[in-house]
Amino acid sequence: MTAINYQFSGEIDSKKQYAEIIEKERMELLMRQFKLRDHNVPVIIVLSGMISAGKSEIVNLLNEWMDTRFIETHVHRPRTEEELGRPYFWKYWRRLPGQGETGLFLGSWYTEPWFKSLNGDISEKEYLSRMSDIRKFEEMMAADGTLIVKIRLVLDQKEQEKRLKASKSRPAYSWRMSEDDMNAGFSFQKKMEHTDRMIALSHTEASPWHFVDAGNSRYRNLSVLQLLIECFERHLQKLQNANGNMVTYERPLGIPNHLATVDLGKTLDRSLYTELQKKYRQSIYKRAWKSHRKEKSVILVFEGADAAGKGGTIRRLIRALDARLYRVIQIAAPKGREKTTHYLHRFWTRIPRAGFITIYDRSWYGRVLVERVEGFASEAEWQRAYDEINQFEKELTDSGSIVLKFWLEISPDEQLSRFRAREQTEYKNYKITDDDWRNREKRSAYDEAVNEMAERTNTDYAPWHFIPSEDKKFARVEVLKIVNKALKRI
Repeated sequence: MTAINYQFSGEIDSKKQYAEIIEKERMELLMRQFKLRDHNVPVIIVLSGMISAGKSEIVNLLNEWMDTRFIETHVHRPRTEEELGRPYFWKYWRRLPGQGETGLFLGSWYTEPWFKSLNGDISEKEYLSRMSDIRKFEEMMAADGTLIVKIRLVLDQKEQEKRLKASKSRPAYSWRMSEDDMNAGFSFQKKMEHTDRMIALSHTEASPWHFVDAGNSRYRNLSVLQLLIECFERHLQKLQNANGNMVTYERPLGIPNHLATVDLGKTLDRSLYTELQKKYRQSIYKRAWKSHRKEKSVILVFEGADAAGKGGTIRRLIRALDARLYRVIQIAAPKGREKTTHYLHRFWTRIPRAGFITIYDRSWYGRVLVERVEGFASEAEWQRAYDEINQFEKELTDSGSIVLKFWLEISPDEQLSRFRAREQTEYKNYKITDDDWRNREKRSAYDEAVNEMAERTNTDYAPWHFIPSEDKKFARVEVLKIVNKALKRI
């Protein structure tokens, strides 16, 4: 696929005619913005382009043309220390629009890899990996219903040089130019080569690039305006045509029964349990501080059957950690703004800073477990989630984080015994709910979901650890042992 050249189709004879066209077309854009909002569609507009092509002017105009209550502008700046301490996409996930909102990005996730490629500060392998991550990121957003419009304002070399020269004599404008821009530190041709390659690697059906000639400011403005109207309208038509069309997926055959391989008979006597706990706690405490000094993050995910002992295991683990280094996050059903954003948004925004530890009691795997079984996510949504989760965890580990995932398993009989004990113990009453009993009736459906989850998200960089938890002592020590071993590799 090649980028789409877009140009305003009419003629402009006067300033008055230009103003009349703007007013008419602006109302068309505004109406479609409201329609997209009615359909809860998030909109991402990426605006990029050459120096002096008029990006700032377009940003200002878009904020005039559209309802600013539902649009937020994000201007690219170099990553802060806080952002450098987390995966690359963290800063962008935090800025993504919710349902019915528009995020306008002046500069974006493309800016840093483009500059690094131009300056030779990134290897070919790293650059291609980053571009692959960008494609997957945009495809994920589009699959979730986000409309992505990517616009690049272009100038020919002669016109750009003319504008740069004029800027030198206009102090009110020259402050926007970096020294490199003013002195043309890189040739026009070299910049174009890097831009063309970036476009070729990221122009997809889900998020195509649109080129707009910025040589004439009025035609440029109207081209962007009409382009957005057409993109908005196409998306609205797509939504209308999609009604009633169900996406079907072929279920993978022969998924192994991973749960059946868990040896629930493993036990640990009290004296050895006490000895090993002490040993691993002392080691984990030292190694966690070593990990902190090396700025390596650790992400621990705890999933498991109801009453399998996740909470108790987490409590024994944090006894081995300095409270200044870790955070425990208990995940429940999304609420408030969390309901208006991609399901991974609330997890991306809670990623620990380099050198810290985050422990998730339940996690993003709710998408392919409870949301799948209970029907809170459509089949299309939870089927996509396997690849989305793998990509999420890949980006975490690519940034240097360690990801450990634990599934704690117990038998149905043991679960029933623990449920009854909770009902009979006053300080444990809060742990048992009607949902627990209802979920128990769907045990076979949950087991099927767990086995498929294990098969499709068990990766070299973020493997699953299935822990037998009939004997809580064994489970707790086994988790400590695995965490200690992982920290030892840092």
